[in-house]
Amino acid sequence: MPGIGDAIASLRGHHQLSQQDLADRLKTSRPVIAQIESGHRGISHAKAKKIADVFGIPVAVLHLLAEEEPDELVVKLQQMARESLGMETVGPRRHRKAASAN
Repeated sequence: MPGIGDAIASLRGHHQLSQQDLADRLKTSRPVIAQIESGHRGISHAKAKKIADVFGIPVAVLHLLAEEEPDELVVKLQQMARESLGMETVGPRRHRKAASAN
């Protein structure tokens, strides 16, 4: 199971930010980011919220990323979407041909 540090490192990579870039945005030092990502330093909820804000995601999603393997997370998010929308499947929209009026 990944941890919060793995989730942050993954998001940072996805957003093409260096540890220094993230540290600058959070007004902290690069070694602090390195310690968080390596699991040698924990973070408070307030710090997690600030990190989530940098990446434009809710803090709950950051915690989900920290708790789930990527494939398992996709399945869980799809299930949550189906349940919230009352749907049986989630996927690309299928366009119907407009019925012609004769």
